[in-house]
Amino acid sequence: MHVQMQAATVDRIRRSRDPRKVIKMANDRTVVPAQQIDGAHWRKSTFSGQHACVEVAMLDGGEVAVRHSRQPGGPALVFTPDEWSAFLQGAWHGEFGDR
Repeated sequence: MHVQMQAATVDRIRRSRDPRKVIKMANDRTVVPAQQIDGAHWRKSTFSGQHACVEVAMLDGGEVAVRHSRQPGGPALVFTPDEWSAFLQGAWHGEFGDR
């Protein structure tokens, strides 16, 4: 299922420091440098270890940005609320391996 990202979030990211760095991948996934997402408050899970962790930021409009904690200025993937909900449900039900 394809769900469009909120136009306001895309516009806000594009107005940030360097709009040329916003990448729209072939599968319509939006990838941006994490530091360009204005107002993002990044959180790391308390279950994360010291290596290979991800951080998430809840954005205006309900989107969720995800980045690698060891590369805070690196790329961030931005998911719609429906995509994030589907991911959480899949993780909860063990679709990606044992919990």
